[in-house]
Amino acid sequence: MPLSSAECARLHRCLLCLSVRRTTMKRPRWTFFKKRRMIFCRPLVLIILMLSLGGLGIQMLTVHGDIEHLATCFGPRNATFTVVTIGENINPSIAENLIENKLSWAKRHQAQLCWYFARMDRSRSTSWNKILATLHAMRCATKKGSHILTLDADAVIRNARKSPDEILEELEKYLNEYNMKNKTGRPHIIWSTDYGPYSPINCGAFLSVNGEKSAFVLEKIYNDLHGIKFHKVPHWSEQIGVHNFLANHKDEFDSTGVIVKNDIFNQHATRSLNDSFIAHFAGMGRSSNKYEKIVETMHSWKKDYDTVGHSPSSNNTDIYRYYHRKRRATLDSIFFTIVFRRFKTTRIADLNLLDSCS
Repeated sequence: MPLSSAECARLHRCLLCLSVRRTTMKRPRWTFFKKRRMIFCRPLVLIILMLSLGGLGIQMLTVHGDIEHLATCFGPRNATFTVVTIGENINPSIAENLIENKLSWAKRHQAQLCWYFARMDRSRSTSWNKILATLHAMRCATKKGSHILTLDADAVIRNARKSPDEILEELEKYLNEYNMKNKTGRPHIIWSTDYGPYSPINCGAFLSVNGEKSAFVLEKIYNDLHGIKFHKVPHWSEQIGVHNFLANHKDEFDSTGVIVKNDIFNQHATRSLNDSFIAHFAGMGRSSNKYEKIVETMHSWKKDYDTVGHSPSSNNTDIYRYYHRKRRATLDSIFFTIVFRRFKTTRIADLNLLDSCS
């Protein structure tokens, strides 16, 4: 028997009511589970933040207290040229070879070597502390107006015959040839180009003049990097600070510094020859046996020294690719150690150790 129009309308309203009741009955259940999930997630996130920031605060307030073993300088203090290197947690026998590499050159040319054995600011990486080591050497170990060549621990001297005067003459010739002198004359800080297209500067070696303008630039680079910046290069590298200074203060950069080709004092090991001053083993990672491989390569140079122009690794394309791999900042930033490290706000003024000379 067919339904009338009134009965059809009544049936339609009943079905509509049932669907509404079913929908309203599901909502409280979903909201309940959602709230329950948030109840457990929020305390977990807060606990992780408290533990991480708590340890971070302790780390920030801790600086190297054993000033007696902070650094050792070899050579005359009135030298006109000083090499500064910070090498931390390196096997003593390996460190002895690395120190002897630079020390033999310093003795030969009446220069000074200052080797820093520990970080002054433990809240930042060793690469950032390289800037602090340079500032400490300016205040405590070198005379005003002298030149300071700051090198990474994995940047070693290959050509011991090359003198500081030859380096400075080569730089002067390069600056004159390309008209790269700034408005105040000779630059106060000389940076070198990087080995690949990913960045304009490689900070594994830079040359600075001991003076107020150089110190001001280094302090500004150290102090200006704050906050969380996931789109930038990971915070463990000081190179991002130099890049930020170049990008955000270009006029000031151009008036105080200049970028020269890296083969003058920052040649990569895969491209270095026996007449290259520096062989920089950049991009080898942080493995424990990295410096052992560097020392082995240094010994091979001594054996093959009669073969001028020979480079053990210059033709090895696999090693070249391995050295020049591009780091992905996004992947590095997902780790908690990298993320929480970006909350650090240590500044130069917080480090009284820089003014403590002994």
